[in-house]
Amino acid sequence: MAWDVESSWTPFAAAFRALPFLAVAACAAVVLFLPRRPALRRLSFLCAAAALGFWAFLDLGLDGAVRGWERTLLSDLRWGGLDGLNHLLQVAAFSLLLSGSLVLAAWPMARGRWSEGITALVAGPGLGGAVAAAKLAFPRTAPVPHPFFGGPLGTPDDVATLALGLALLVPWLVWRLRPSSTRVGLILLVPAGFAVGAVALVAGTAWPGDVVAGWLLALAWVPLVFVGEALVLALASGTGPLGRLGERLGRVADRIVANGSSWLWGLVAVGTALRVASFWWTPLGVDAFPYAVMGKSFLATGSFTMPWGDVHTYLTAPAPSHHYPPLYPVLLAGVYKVLGFGRDATHLAGIALGLAAVAVTYLCSRDLYGKGKALVPTAAIAVSPLFIQNTGQAYSENLVLLLFVLTLWAILKSLTRPWFIVAAGLLAGLGYLTKSSMGYFFIIAGLGGLAWRLYWKGWKVLRDPAYVTAIVLFGAVVGSWALRNWLLFGSWETSAHLGAAYAAAFHDPLHWLLLSLIAFTFYATAGYLLYLALLPVFPTLARTPKLASEHDSGLWLALGLPLLLTGLIDGALWLVEGEFFLNNARYIGFVAIPAAWLLVRHADLGKRSVRVGAVLAFTILLAGALWFGKPTVSNVELSSDELAAQMMPGDSVGFVDMNNHLAYRYFFELTQDGTRDVRVQLTCAKDPLCPLGTPGPETLTTTWVFLRGDGAGRLPAAYTLVPTAHTAYVPAKDTYISLWHRAA
Repeated sequence: MAWDVESSWTPFAAAFRALPFLAVAACAAVVLFLPRRPALRRLSFLCAAAALGFWAFLDLGLDGAVRGWERTLLSDLRWGGLDGLNHLLQVAAFSLLLSGSLVLAAWPMARGRWSEGITALVAGPGLGGAVAAAKLAFPRTAPVPHPFFGGPLGTPDDVATLALGLALLVPWLVWRLRPSSTRVGLILLVPAGFAVGAVALVAGTAWPGDVVAGWLLALAWVPLVFVGEALVLALASGTGPLGRLGERLGRVADRIVANGSSWLWGLVAVGTALRVASFWWTPLGVDAFPYAVMGKSFLATGSFTMPWGDVHTYLTAPAPSHHYPPLYPVLLAGVYKVLGFGRDATHLAGIALGLAAVAVTYLCSRDLYGKGKALVPTAAIAVSPLFIQNTGQAYSENLVLLLFVLTLWAILKSLTRPWFIVAAGLLAGLGYLTKSSMGYFFIIAGLGGLAWRLYWKGWKVLRDPAYVTAIVLFGAVVGSWALRNWLLFGSWETSAHLGAAYAAAFHDPLHWLLLSLIAFTFYATAGYLLYLALLPVFPTLARTPKLASEHDSGLWLALGLPLLLTGLIDGALWLVEGEFFLNNARYIGFVAIPAAWLLVRHADLGKRSVRVGAVLAFTILLAGALWFGKPTVSNVELSSDELAAQMMPGDSVGFVDMNNHLAYRYFFELTQDGTRDVRVQLTCAKDPLCPLGTPGPETLTTTWVFLRGDGAGRLPAAYTLVPTAHTAYVPAKDTYISLWHRAA
């Protein structure tokens, strides 16, 4: 008998969801008003982390609000069933990984023990990331579909990995902080970790090899974390278990830094080479295709008409774009005017913007801090894994970076030369036209900037003619695009999809804030510390002045405000889309600039710890750049190329469970670079986001059909599978794409 979660949970939902926020508010009050009570301050950290972690487990694990986890929730748990118990354990493993990491990190950080706190913060989420990476790198069909990854990924089993990993991490971390802890109770966690993994074997939801692989990964990960921590401490101080090795490696770092700017120029050269190589190595990203279609439409008609309907819909009639902003498509239109419309031209435009962003970073950094220090932020951007990947994908992130750097440079210049704020206002307006994700939240960004100005200049800034002119210019740029959207759609926002996400967020604010908190935690740890490689220089960055000057506070605002806004935006998207996209980390890539500027402004390169931290940070960035810049193959390119070679004039194409956002990925080949019209039919069978009334696959009448999976029994009998070269399963969101042909 299944338990009806909704009927039993709803009466308590409002009060339950409010409890963690009351706990956090109480803890914040303790921190603010009792700063001299360290015991209470530590207790406040623990209470806040425990309350939020407990809520994360119950709200995500029991309430079932997040689509995609529904198979693991109590709504389908039959009491006494081992399969249901294993599903519950999967939810518990991921939830406890988050809450446990927060608690174990908050405790030492509250006591000023930063190294233990950072280790705890990285160890848990890092193990989760290792599990996800292993599943994607070594795909294997599990006995049942995986509830989190949406596909049959089984190696290693996540319950076995995370349970044993937590059982090993918790005793070590607790013993370090409290050597007098009861060891017997902690030691019992280890067999419990093994026992939890064995549940999957008994339930038949994982192969024995998957569970054993999970145990081996956990057993390898835990010592790796602490050896890595010891190595970092040894490198920084020359002491500790690896002090002698650390001293030697420290001297290596000294030699690297002693070579002056040559090693930094070498990193810039590597980043440039990877960007150029992405023309051949990296397939275009999913967002690049609608941008390209908008650019083609603007070049031909002066409008942004989407010939197969607007993205994120199943409507195929031509319609004006109501999702993507205009600036990047306008630049693409200029490229197509010279080079012609096509995939290669789009790649070249992305590469050119990537190289331009690196050059602008160097020029602005040199103007603010001098020629020698300018190479540090330039090299950081050059080998940033996020921007290496986005360059090859021809995303708009490089344009965002370029305008962000120019805007921040102009703002900082305006501190001594006030009329530079006019350029900052214009550049900020153009920056708004490069991303659709801001919406209402640009008001928060604007208010943050205004508050910063008022803090330092007072109300007289509102009478400053330069500042007023900047506001007018910014408003004119943003207002012109908002007016276009209002006249066409009755809404000033750029994106209907994001507008719906924000509406859902405001309708369920507590759940939205929970998801935003999780996204915020992810970006603050994985995003800032790992993706941006700030972990080795985090202590140095934490010691830099916050409010010592208007210049420093402006950089800290530019570093912290995007973290807050990205967490809120991604929380709203998660609420509507039902899943969190790790690729959204690209939204925070540009904050490497204010972080690097703070470091070059205040870091003392005479300290070995600073030099070693810099070398480690660039090593992490370089490794990530080489990984994300390596040659890859796209299932979409393979399938579209194969169909393009067989299509005849007048043929039509259908898509199953692929809305027009995904259908546009085939636009170049199907239309022969926009030289012919192709009728498209979109149908829906399994997509949970499919609108009611959308036709199903049984209504297909097109010549060809693209379908995720093998399609057995899902299409009318007139369709036959076309053998292709790419039908082997490839672990990705696409799974694999099969091609079908309708008999004449």
